[in-house]
Amino acid sequence: MDLKYANTGRLDVVDALRGFAIASILVLHNLEHFDYSFFPEYLPAWLQTIDKYFWDTMFFLFGGKSYSIFALLFGFTFFIQDSHQQLKGNDFRSRFAWRLLWLFLFSVVNSIFFQGDILTFFAVFGLFLIPVCRLSDKWVLAIMIFLLLQPYELGSLIALGVNPDASYHMTNSPFWFHKTHEFFEGASIPAMMRCDLSYGKWAVILWNFENGRMFQMPALFMAGMLLGRRGLFVPSEESRNFWKKAALWGFVAFAVFFLLKNCKAEFFARPEMNRIAAKLFGFWSNLGFTALLIGLFVSLYNLDSWKKALDIFAPLGKMSLTNYMFSSVFGFFVYYGCGLGLYKFTGATMSFFIGLILVAGLWWFCTLYGRNHKRGPLEQLWHKLTWIKF
Repeated sequence: MDLKYANTGRLDVVDALRGFAIASILVLHNLEHFDYSFFPEYLPAWLQTIDKYFWDTMFFLFGGKSYSIFALLFGFTFFIQDSHQQLKGNDFRSRFAWRLLWLFLFSVVNSIFFQGDILTFFAVFGLFLIPVCRLSDKWVLAIMIFLLLQPYELGSLIALGVNPDASYHMTNSPFWFHKTHEFFEGASIPAMMRCDLSYGKWAVILWNFENGRMFQMPALFMAGMLLGRRGLFVPSEESRNFWKKAALWGFVAFAVFFLLKNCKAEFFARPEMNRIAAKLFGFWSNLGFTALLIGLFVSLYNLDSWKKALDIFAPLGKMSLTNYMFSSVFGFFVYYGCGLGLYKFTGATMSFFIGLILVAGLWWFCTLYGRNHKRGPLEQLWHKLTWIKF
């Protein structure tokens, strides 16, 4: 492994990009009322129209993309930690597994308040990095591409095309999400927490499978690791050229697959095959848009005229775990029926501005706290637990 960049200090661009991702994730969570997408009917027609535009625009720009950025940077962070330990003569893999165990326990706490918690999946699928982190770049790239091709959906498409008697079976997350709705509306706090950990968690597991994240997530971790190996977040002529090309080709991929998904063409005789093809086009168009977003962000960050403006996200990125878990508690008590129950009154527009207020408040906290602390509260706790001496 090339450890050329292992001694590089903290990369501000990574903190800023992670902060950008977490800020947009939190705004999206507010639009969804933290997994209870209720649309108040009492609102005037003009506001409902604006709500629809807000909803469609935000999810077009960030839905499935911000999470992908977050996942990619998770893999990059693993590379940095692993590289530093290799330089010290240590093998980080077992310690990383221990670190993931603590992340899983954090995720259980977070899931009590927010059934849509993503940390559980990071903790589980992060284990995929352990067996691949000593493989060559070519092998890691091959595995990553295989996973990004969505082998379950693609295999199902091929099976349906080859065997006319084959059928396509998919899980039913909406059924389980529906079972959670009565709890959102008026259950007690303990009942709501039990719902999040039972019906809600199962619904989210199925939803992630249905939306290809079971394959996409470890692939994104590997992509982040490869970017670290190549030093592509370190300022250089090579990295600047790479991110410009990533933005260009990301846009091309997005445009092609987005048009294929929405062109309403019948590519196959069997309806279920066309549904699978549309899902695959959707997965790949989102990946293209993610590459476009990252490429644009990093390219702009490399310009002095933009660096200062984009650095505003860095405090959020340095304390992403703290911000993510605090937001879950916030959403639980602000939107759910066991708290203020604002889901009844806030459409997408109002929820968007509540999300901005939440992000601004967290930015203020992170900025003040970061003046005297190297890590955020939960980041420091996770660090201490990771490096417990046995």
